[in-house]
Amino acid sequence: MEKMSTEENKWTKLVNRLIELTQKNELSWKYSINESAKEKPSDTINASYFCEYKEKIIRITSYSTIDFYGSYITTLRKREDDQKWITRIKIEIGNHSEGWWEIPSTNNLNDLLDTIKFKTSGAQSVINDLLSEA
Repeated sequence: MEKMSTEENKWTKLVNRLIELTQKNELSWKYSINESAKEKPSDTINASYFCEYKEKIIRITSYSTIDFYGSYITTLRKREDDQKWITRIKIEIGNHSEGWWEIPSTNNLNDLLDTIKFKTSGAQSVINDLLSEA
């Protein structure tokens, strides 16, 4: 198994910390529409959330994009049978007046997004109500 570099470990720890703070309700995420997260006009935004932390905004966006694969010529032709939709998740830190910086991708971004969705959806109270009625 390949050892994680110090830099990779730093970003994984950051995302784990965001998960922890979200689970403890110390970060309050809100749903938003973040069209600026699109890298190509054909991209589709799946989910976008933001929270405020020390006068900055942290935002996470899940989006689907077309990934063309095959030879270089095939990619240039962009044949529909040579494309597939892939989902990407990115976290950015900043604000609208000073700009945004994207943290490097980590393997635990999906865990953070799932935690945020669970917290913002109110699912826990519905689950508790349903189980208490049983």
